[in-house]
Amino acid sequence: MADSNNKTMDKEQRIIAESLFELYYFDFLKMSVSILHSVNDAEEAVAHGFFNIVTHIEKIQQLSEGEVFPYCIRIMKNTSMDILRKKHIDVCFDDRTLTEPSELLEMTCESTLRKTIEAIIDSFDVLSANEKEIVRYRFGGNMSYSDIAQLMDISEPALRKRIERVRRRMRMLIAENKSNREGDK
Repeated sequence: MADSNNKTMDKEQRIIAESLFELYYFDFLKMSVSILHSVNDAEEAVAHGFFNIVTHIEKIQQLSEGEVFPYCIRIMKNTSMDILRKKHIDVCFDDRTLTEPSELLEMTCESTLRKTIEAIIDSFDVLSANEKEIVRYRFGGNMSYSDIAQLMDISEPALRKRIERVRRRMRMLIAENKSNREGDK
């Protein structure tokens, strides 16, 4: 596991991640909008969910073709429900909401979200093995601070500090990525 934390996404994994985004973006967004009833929250859920998908790309590579979409949808559904929980809204999910059409989808901007996701992937690739491990545990695995601290054999305050440093570093890398992309125009 330490080896997989240390390596960046290879070309095949990047192609898979981009293909998943292109194939299922609107399905992910539609499902998230049906749960969250907000385009902004749904875009946030898809961005976070896609980050979780990227952190699990090796597992996705091992799935059969028919297992990939349900696996990814489960990640997106859980991410959307987490956002509801954070907003202290009771979560009551009905699978029929996946098929309900939503006019809110017309208001979304795919290119902005795609750039954000690409920046997240690029920033994740630059992180150290230790930083990737922390990100995977906290955001990919939705583990609590205390569980991660215990697993990593460090104090919870030290872990919180590390997570904050990783967040700042990713924000900086994403901002750099954004300014580099704007400079390429």
